[in-house]
Amino acid sequence: IGTQMLAKGHHFPDVTLVALLDVDGALFSADFRSAERFAQLYTQVAGRAGRAGKQGEVVLQTHHPEHPLLQTLLYKGYDA
Repeated sequence: IGTQMLAKGHHFPDVTLVALLDVDGALFSADFRSAERFAQLYTQVAGRAGRAGKQGEVVLQTHHPEHPLLQTLLYKGYDA
């Protein structure tokens, strides 16, 4: 709860776990921009988790872990 608030730059130094639920909606949306928006959201929340020297973790809930976008983000990063 509060993913958008976390992604928009608010500083919460004790956040170490972020979960993005039902990412399938973004992966299979008819909106051609949804993949880019999801990649931006994932990158933003991943950067917010684990600040102040703490290890962070991002959990994604999906029925399609083999989706090419997820594989690229997880193993190659946003710049790929």
